[in-house]
Amino acid sequence: MKRLIILPNNIGDVIMASPLFEALKEANPLDELHFLVESGYEGGVLNNPYINTIHLFERKRFANGLRDNSTFAIELAQLS
Repeated sequence: MKRLIILPNNIGDVIMASPLFEALKEANPLDELHFLVESGYEGGVLNNPYINTIHLFERKRFANGLRDNSTFAIELAQLS
């Protein structure tokens, strides 16, 4: 099963979530763990052995698109 953990906004919260990844992986070793975090806060989980993929959310780009009332696509960058 693939699991997505979303915690996009605070480096302290990102770091404090690290035990969650270990617990999820130990309980479900075959699961893929994906983490969605705002670009710039990924440093708290880089090289975490329990996370399969880190997805970066470009919050400013998203907010600017909403503010401009324009149509845009949200792209997520992936770190492996």
